[in-house]
Amino acid sequence: MMMKICVISDLHGRLPQNIKSCDLLLIAGDVCGHVDNPGSVRDMTYQAKWLNTTFRKWQEDVYAKKIVGICGNHDFVFEQRPDLIPLDLPWTYLQDSSTTVNGVKIWGSPMSLFFFSWAFNAPEEGGEEALAALYARIPKDTDIIISHGPPFGYGDRTIDGRYVGSHALVDAIDRIKPRYVITGHIHEAYGSYER
Repeated sequence: MMMKICVISDLHGRLPQNIKSCDLLLIAGDVCGHVDNPGSVRDMTYQAKWLNTTFRKWQEDVYAKKIVGICGNHDFVFEQRPDLIPLDLPWTYLQDSSTTVNGVKIWGSPMSLFFFSWAFNAPEEGGEEALAALYARIPKDTDIIISHGPPFGYGDRTIDGRYVGSHALVDAIDRIKPRYVITGHIHEAYGSYER
């Protein structure tokens, strides 16, 4: 069966209204907003309320049959206060886990290498080893990997020229050979890449 898939990432509270009708909408992290409230980035109560109101309404209105997403380094409430998150949001949230949509197996993780002490960071020391252990759990038959942190050399070059992607993710991609890898995190390195 042919599926129409749309992909977005790094929303930071900006919820696009122009998403075309699709079978599957994939969200690659940094969902929670601070556009209208810059001080909210580490405010768990604000993030939980936003998820239960603005984000919920947007999810219900978007023209996608199914929404699957992960978090990212700005989504502190998911990392530090998951008890505040509404359990009935109309999406499938992946946190180092898998789901299957119309026969397509998707694995997702919010993790990235240490980056300014944000949420879902691998340890500053031994980060690649920690990510390698995490990625070793990705099922071999995975069709799509969604990772907030990018693989090394693909969408990971920061504005100051540093490459902040993970070698361990590259190794996992080489081992699994998924059809697609969806990432976010480094805004200025957006685009599509082939290996």
